[in-house]
Amino acid sequence: MEDSDKKDEIAQEHIGEVRNITVNLSSPNKKSINLAAREFYEYVKELKENIDMPEIVPTAEAVFTTRKSPCGNGTATYTRHTMRVYQRKFIVSLHDSNITKVTDFLKSVPARAQLMINQ
Repeated sequence: MEDSDKKDEIAQEHIGEVRNITVNLSSPNKKSINLAAREFYEYVKELKENIDMPEIVPTAEAVFTTRKSPCGNGTATYTRHTMRVYQRKFIVSLHDSNITKVTDFLKSVPARAQLMINQ
């Protein structure tokens, strides 16, 4: 029985501590952010870690107005360009050994990822 206790202790040491991590995904394309969020959620579930459903952060929107005629002749005509950034926020509890796996996975998702370790 002592040998099995030692094996359990060794296995627990390799996993490491559990850390609370916030992952923000953002993209100007709505389809790619939904795809990235779904893939990330399924990947963390495969690692058997605790993850909440993604929080949908309000869409950031920027409007740029530019003048069409650079020479100054003619009527003043303007063009408005709109840029929208869609965001998803995950709160995950990960073991230390799985943090590197998650960061490697986030490098391949079709959205910008930001990872913050909460104290």
